[in-house]
Amino acid sequence: MRWAALYGLILTTARALGEFGAVAVVSGNIEGQTQTLPLFVEDAYRNYQTELAFGAAMVLGGVAIVSLLPKILVEQLLAQDKQASRVEPDA
Repeated sequence: MRWAALYGLILTTARALGEFGAVAVVSGNIEGQTQTLPLFVEDAYRNYQTELAFGAAMVLGGVAIVSLLPKILVEQLLAQDKQASRVEPDA
């Protein structure tokens, strides 16, 4: 159960980082108040600030990669737990 909760937390974080449409509709995309990083990338790109948009997109990409590392670790630990539970005692 603990691995499932941890796995869910990791995937929820990744999903929240990439949320775009719902945040734009619900929050109104108010600069400096309700603007998230994906919305900032869009605004910077629309205002022809491509270097700024690219830098922010790289930050998002880096955070995404870093959030995948715990996911991989949890998957490996889950596989080890399953193998340990499948070990049959000598009869």
